[in-house]
Amino acid sequence: RVTSSNGCTAVSNPPAVLSALSIPVATIRATQYPQVCAGSTLNLKAVSGNYTYQWFRDGVSLGAAVDSVLTAGTAGTYTVSLTNACGTSVSSGISLTVKSKPTAQITPGGALSFCTGDSVVLQANTGNAYTYSWWKGANALPGATSSAFMAKVAGNYKVNVTNKFGCSRTSAPVLVTVPCRTEETTADSDGLQVYPNPSSGDFTIRFTDLVLEERVQVQCMDMAGRELPFSIIQDSEHLMLQGLSPGICMLKITAGERVWVKRLIKL
Repeated sequence: RVTSSNGCTAVSNPPAVLSALSIPVATIRATQYPQVCAGSTLNLKAVSGNYTYQWFRDGVSLGAAVDSVLTAGTAGTYTVSLTNACGTSVSSGISLTVKSKPTAQITPGGALSFCTGDSVVLQANTGNAYTYSWWKGANALPGATSSAFMAKVAGNYKVNVTNKFGCSRTSAPVLVTVPCRTEETTADSDGLQVYPNPSSGDFTIRFTDLVLEERVQVQCMDMAGRELPFSIIQDSEHLMLQGLSPGICMLKITAGERVWVKRLIKL
C-alpha cells in the first residue's frame, strides 16, 4: 500500500502470493497385498503432488521410473524419493513377493484314440494343495475338479492347475480321437476295415469277405514314397500292424488280384 506526500493511496494489484513449502513426506501404498504370481504385476503409488519422483528396488535406482505410480513385477523392496524446492525425503520400503506358477501337465493312462464306448484316463500332475479344472476346447467341464479325468469323447483336453498361492498354469492340450464305432466292425463296402484310424498304437486290419492266406502283402509308404518299416501279427481273421512311426502313410494291401489303399494316421 503506497501513500504519496499529497495523501493519494494505491494498492498493488494483483497481490503477491507467498507459498510456504516444507520437505515432502514420502509414502507408498500398494493397490493390493504385495504378492503376485510370476508374470503378473501390481501398482505402487506414491503420494501425489508437485514433486520430482525416483523409484528404487533394493536401494538401486530404477532409472526411468520417475512417475508417481510404479508397475512392479520383480521381487524386492521398493522405495521412492520425493523432491521439491525444500529438499528430498525417502519412503519406507514395501517388499514385493513373487510366487511361482505350478507345473501343468497331462499324462494319458492309455491310447488317445479308441472306439466309441471306450475311454482314456487323463492324469494331471499332483502337488501340495493343488486344485484343478478340466477343459474341453474353450469350455470348462462342469464338476471336473480332480487330478484325473476320464475322457470318453473326442476333443482337445486341457487342465488348469492352481497352487495354494492362487497361481495358475494351463497345460498343453491333449487330443483325444474316437475314429470308429464298435458297430463298424461288422461290414465295409470294399471288404476291408482298418481301425482305429488315427491310432496312437497298433492298427487292426480285418477282411470282411476274404480268408486270410499267406499271399496277402502289406506295404506302408510315407508321403515321399518311401517304404516304412513295421511288423505284422496274423491270426485267422485279422492282421495287426505294429511299430509304425508317427505320421501319415498310405497302406497298400494286395491279395491276389485285389488291391486296397488306405490312408493311415499314426499319432
